[in-house]
Amino acid sequence: MADVKKYTNQIAKAQKGRDVRDAIVNAINEVSDENNEYNQVKADILSAQSDIAEKVTKNEQTEQTFAADVKKAEELKQGLDTDITQGTALKSQLDTAVETADTSKKNLDASNATAGQTKTALDGSVSNAQTLKQSLDSDITQGTTLKTDLESDITQGTALKSQLDDTVKTADTSKKGLDASNTAAGKTKAALDASNTTATRTKADLDVSNTAASKTKTGLDETNKTAAGLVTSLGNKITEGTQVKTDIQTTGETAMSNLQAEAAKQQEFIKTSIDDTLSISGKAADAAAVGKKTAELSTDLNLLKEYVKGMNLPETWEQVVLAIKSKLHREMYVVGDKFSNIWKDTNNSNKEYDNPLRINHFEDGLELEDGTTVNGMWLQTVYAHLKGVQFSHQQAFYASNEGMTAGIYCIGFDYTWGDKGYVTKGDYWNFTLTKDVPAGGKLAGFYGAPDQPQTNWRVYVYSADGKTVLETVSTINKGQEGTLLGVMTAYGDENLNGIQQMAYGDNRYATSAIRQYLNSDKPKGEWWTAQTKWDIAPDQLSQIDGYLCGMDPELLAVLKPVKVVTYCNTVTATGQKQVKDITYDKVTLISLEQMYIEPQAAGEGEAHEYYKELNGTAKKFQWWQTYEILKTFAVENPTSPQSVRLRSAYRNNACSTWIVNSSGSVSGSSASYAFRPAPLMFIGAAPSDAISAPTDAENTQEDKTQEAVV
Repeated sequence: MADVKKYTNQIAKAQKGRDVRDAIVNAINEVSDENNEYNQVKADILSAQSDIAEKVTKNEQTEQTFAADVKKAEELKQGLDTDITQGTALKSQLDTAVETADTSKKNLDASNATAGQTKTALDGSVSNAQTLKQSLDSDITQGTTLKTDLESDITQGTALKSQLDDTVKTADTSKKGLDASNTAAGKTKAALDASNTTATRTKADLDVSNTAASKTKTGLDETNKTAAGLVTSLGNKITEGTQVKTDIQTTGETAMSNLQAEAAKQQEFIKTSIDDTLSISGKAADAAAVGKKTAELSTDLNLLKEYVKGMNLPETWEQVVLAIKSKLHREMYVVGDKFSNIWKDTNNSNKEYDNPLRINHFEDGLELEDGTTVNGMWLQTVYAHLKGVQFSHQQAFYASNEGMTAGIYCIGFDYTWGDKGYVTKGDYWNFTLTKDVPAGGKLAGFYGAPDQPQTNWRVYVYSADGKTVLETVSTINKGQEGTLLGVMTAYGDENLNGIQQMAYGDNRYATSAIRQYLNSDKPKGEWWTAQTKWDIAPDQLSQIDGYLCGMDPELLAVLKPVKVVTYCNTVTATGQKQVKDITYDKVTLISLEQMYIEPQAAGEGEAHEYYKELNGTAKKFQWWQTYEILKTFAVENPTSPQSVRLRSAYRNNACSTWIVNSSGSVSGSSASYAFRPAPLMFIGAAPSDAISAPTDAENTQEDKTQEAVV
């Protein structure tokens, strides 16, 4: 009997129609020989065949469906892959859009804040405009008044001329008064002679009187010595004046000599006129005579002091220092007085310029670097200096410690500045160096970046000392090609300097080029050295000698470096850390506070009395306002107004300081601009009690003492 089970099993396990068919054929072929014997098997097989054919059909349909599903799945996968790619791109775009939206929100918030500030400022401007109108109305009224006052001044001027004529006559009278002092001294001797005949008191009383007279003589000798010293120190050095003044001086010296000799005679007379029968009235007469003599001497000293005060200012700076030491300077001079002075242009055959110095302010206790203090006065040049000097050159944006090889380099901007679109956050700029940069070399450039188009930008390679240009790159391209040096912020970090300092210089006075210029006596090329790793030499370094080279040597000899306080900006890391600088300068620039202008930070010096008097009100000069009286004119042309640099930083940025421009307007300007200074200096000395003249208070006290003695 044929065994077809193995075939049926094959059929049952078959996965494909071909396998099924092969199994059936094999089974039929095996049973065909036993057809008669296996009819029942045949029937089973046929039944099985029908069933299998049905399954094969279903299997083929399933296979087709599966193939279609696979194809559809592959299509779905491709679509899904595409969607994933698009989704990733959309997510990136969405993230960027979110970031942009966040930035826009911040900018909008900032704009809203700025708009609020602008509105406030506008409201203030409206208020200021109203105030200005009121001030203008007041000025018109004042102008009318000034016209009246001017007419009055003309009348007074005529009267003053008459008074001046009378002064000459008074001087002659003073001379006669001093001549009369000699006559009074003789009368005093006669009075002392008479005291001998009237004395009734004991010798002990006379001893007491003699002791008192001896003390009086000591004081008189000291006063004579002081007066003689004052006459010698001041009178010997005064070569100018009228003949009347010369006569007064000569007569005064003669009177001092006569008084001193007479006092010696009086003392000798007292010693040789001892009488045991002196009376109490003799002591009184004696004391009265001595008191009278002292009073006369005080009068002579006061006349001498008035003579000194009436003279032209001393001709030498040593005399000025002597006046300060003797504590006479506040009586001899007043704010606004001018000292004649010459400044020489050593770069132009020592051409001389009349450069008078005005007394701005008296100040005591000004500190020197060694901790000692001096009294004296601030002097400022009446005219703007002959030369304009940069407060600071545009600084380097990168400093290489180890050097750089030639190649393409790139920097980015993380700051938007200006309204022209030249400096925009997110921009990158590249340039090509054709030469290697030495160790310590510096890269500068992008000068005036927010106000200059890219076509005007340059990159300059400087030597380590910041004085020599090694290469100039004229082509700056937009894009992030080459080696990235970093991304620049507004105010800088340790790696890169700030965009502001790169474009317009640094506003820190302590490290400024102009401070070095004003305090140097070195020739061109030598008066400046880099104070920071970003520093670049000012353009004027190779053109002019240091300021002190042209100063009067006698003036320079009496100047001492005094303490100067200057506040830093509030935006750079250095400024925020340092807050304020203390320097010691012979020559400096005036500050907002010293000029009686509203300061950004109090503490940059006392307000100078000259500018307070010039202002004439309790309200200080204001920013952004124009004041005709604040104009400063050129030393070579006193009719040409000049913009003058102050040392005070414009603290809201890193690159500007305050100036008073040629119109008299108080404003700010970039450190890289070469404005002129109006140099400020302090002449002072430690006070001395060895040389002085009696004050009015001292004279009053002396009078009271004499009254008590009498």
